[in-house]
Amino acid sequence: MNQYNFLINGPVFNEFVDTTRNVLGSGLDIVRIIVTGMAIIALLILSIKYFTESPTIKSEQKNALPDYIIGIVLFVGVTYILTFLMEFISTVLSKI
Repeated sequence: MNQYNFLINGPVFNEFVDTTRNVLGSGLDIVRIIVTGMAIIALLILSIKYFTESPTIKSEQKNALPDYIIGIVLFVGVTYILTFLMEFISTVLSKI
């Protein structure tokens, strides 16, 4: 057993991995909540504007809707991809 094997398989490394997983998980949860809240608020504002505006402005808002949907998918998708990567990496590191 070499000196580096103890560092990788030792209790200090396992504690580091657990702490890192908890901190990153909490950060991603906060980001996910913020992004979801922003998406809901933006959707409410857009829908209120859509129902209260004239027909010409409604057509302009219909053109902006795909951009909004793409933005939501990207934001939410990125947070879930990061969560998946964090879980995958922590699982791999715990098996070392």
